[in-house]
Amino acid sequence: MLPFLGMAASLIILPILARTAGTDGWVALAIGQSAGGLCALIVSYGWNVAGPARIARLTDCERREAFSRSLLVRGSVFVAVMPVLIAVVTNVSPSETTLLALTMAIAAALGGLSPNWYAIGVGRASYVAMYDLVPRLAATAVAFPIIAFTRNPVWYPALLSLAIALSYILFSLVVVRPTSISGGWRDGLIEGLRDDLMAACTVVTGGAYSTGTLLIVGAAASVKESASATSADRVFRVCLQAVAALSNALVAWVIKVPALRNRRMIISLGLHSLVGVFGLAFLSIAGPAVTTLLFGETLSASRPVTTLYGIAFLAISVNTSLGMHILVPTGHIRVVLGSTLAGAVIGVPLIFWGALSLGAFGAAIGIAFSEVAVTAIQAVAAARAFGRYRIRRGPVRKWVQSGGSSDDGTSSRARVWHREPRRSD
Repeated sequence: MLPFLGMAASLIILPILARTAGTDGWVALAIGQSAGGLCALIVSYGWNVAGPARIARLTDCERREAFSRSLLVRGSVFVAVMPVLIAVVTNVSPSETTLLALTMAIAAALGGLSPNWYAIGVGRASYVAMYDLVPRLAATAVAFPIIAFTRNPVWYPALLSLAIALSYILFSLVVVRPTSISGGWRDGLIEGLRDDLMAACTVVTGGAYSTGTLLIVGAAASVKESASATSADRVFRVCLQAVAALSNALVAWVIKVPALRNRRMIISLGLHSLVGVFGLAFLSIAGPAVTTLLFGETLSASRPVTTLYGIAFLAISVNTSLGMHILVPTGHIRVVLGSTLAGAVIGVPLIFWGALSLGAFGAAIGIAFSEVAVTAIQAVAAARAFGRYRIRRGPVRKWVQSGGSSDDGTSSRARVWHREPRRSD
């Protein structure tokens, strides 16, 4: 339930940001968050996808070393990508809103250093609450009256960046207490960059067409169309908190008991499908009214746009479970990479072309189509992977009869029935 508290905070602060920033500022915030979110995916270097399952299998000592290695890799990547992030946001954001876009981009990029994947892997929701949710809520609570008084929205991303940075540092020093890496820090960095390259590519290719959507729209469409797409995307992202919450809650549960893993994979996929259907219904029916209520008539989104976002929501909900709960635990991360790469190849040009020719509606078409394509690819692969996994782990069917012998050497009539293991076992 913790992400829903963060969602409530977003619903409180977003309306005041929309009304104080104006159309240009609203687009600048969207571009900054989109570019920063894409940067955060690069910085996370795949640990937000592969990290929870990896940490769940390790001992406490091994977890500390793994976290230390991840911190070294992610910190180095963060420093490397910051100049590129600043250059992109400065050139794409509307004039006179550069500072607002940059501060929002930095706040979003810090998400790549989040320790939430570690908390998910060890099954400690209190870590997420104390070191992620509470700092964000505190920053929002402090920023709200300041923005209302000064009419300057830059206070929100500035305070959010400060709160996030301090909380992540505190988590690393107090909870995990990083240890020395076996082989040395330099070798650990090289090894970490090499070993996690596949997971990092998976996350970044997926983010190219999902997290980076508004950056693409801002570069291709007019300010008015970008503002409309931003409003629909904001409500869409808030709703996605339900998918993230459910997925994170089920990751450790699915793989915890090997004997129940197949059944739990099916249950998790069913729950995600149900959430996706509810999200599609909500966005298609209430989406326009919600954007008007939150952001005003000028920045509202049309029903066709919100309906297409609803289709994308359903697809994301399903492919999140296919990837996190079936493909990654069964060792098919290459399939996840291939599907997200296909989504990026389809989505990025389609979103750009759609935004350039049809505005917010065209961009929404690209988003929905790319997510449906990813889901279709993962569904076929997951069905095959699950079938092979189930056969390999399934119960042994063959039973044989064996007889004993009595003390005098004659055959005993007693029979003992037992299962004969298969050759593959």
